[in-house]
Amino acid sequence: MNNNILIIGGSSFLGVNLVEKIISSPNTIGITYFKGSLVNILNLELLYNKKIKTHYLDILNISQNDIDCIVSEYDIIINCIGQVSKPIGNCFNINSLGIIKIIESISKLNKKLIHISTVGVYGTVNEANESSKLMPESPYSISKAMAEILIINKLHEKQYCILRLSNLYGNKQEKGILSYLLKSALSDKVLNFDNNGELVRYFLDIEDCASIISLAIENKLSGIFNLRGDEMYNIKELVSLFELKFNIKYNAFFSNQLPIDNTQNISNDKIKSTISFHFKNNIKKLINYYIV
Repeated sequence: MNNNILIIGGSSFLGVNLVEKIISSPNTIGITYFKGSLVNILNLELLYNKKIKTHYLDILNISQNDIDCIVSEYDIIINCIGQVSKPIGNCFNINSLGIIKIIESISKLNKKLIHISTVGVYGTVNEANESSKLMPESPYSISKAMAEILIINKLHEKQYCILRLSNLYGNKQEKGILSYLLKSALSDKVLNFDNNGELVRYFLDIEDCASIISLAIENKLSGIFNLRGDEMYNIKELVSLFELKFNIKYNAFFSNQLPIDNTQNISNDKIKSTISFHFKNNIKKLINYYIV
């Protein structure tokens, strides 16, 4: 089946990569939502001979009627908004008031929602899979857990696919631990952390992530899935890896605080048993790109 796809938050780190990946799919014939650079839009439209339509909107201020009119044009809505933002209250509002508007349109118009969430919703536990209890600890993870609950309570399971992502990384990334380590390695080599360095994270390359989300759409996945990378490091291990690759020594400062949302082992067996994929990129390849 050919799809008209709406990407809410197309100018985000993930959104930009999704636009390029999904618009290249032969199953995408329709209008892709993109909030960002018109230059990028026009280049993609010429490259793939697809029609791309742009909407500029504020999900917190748009009326329900207006969001209904936009959503009505599409088969699948991918929600990339509600990620880490400042002030954090804005993140909370998007994942509550904003997601309620999106859910209302999905339910009313019988559309399909691909919702981007986080593995942080599990909190600090030793093991987690999709059936584990949600115990988020950070304001961001609490907000994302709330959005999930709203979706699950309002929509039929066939109407949504919730993807709980691990830490994303890739070229041109402005935020995140890997970006911080790269910038510091190429400048002052000073690091400051608000935890003791034992924070564990799984890492997923942005291009690999976009490819897997595209596969999830093609395979009509419904329900809840962990989507994590196969690379796992704590902060101290990452610092050592960057020191080795760049042949430097960071001046690193760690606090005495225990990390939060620190899940040790996250299963991705469910999505791997449902669709077939492999990871093309890794962190060492990213580091090598920046080494002169």
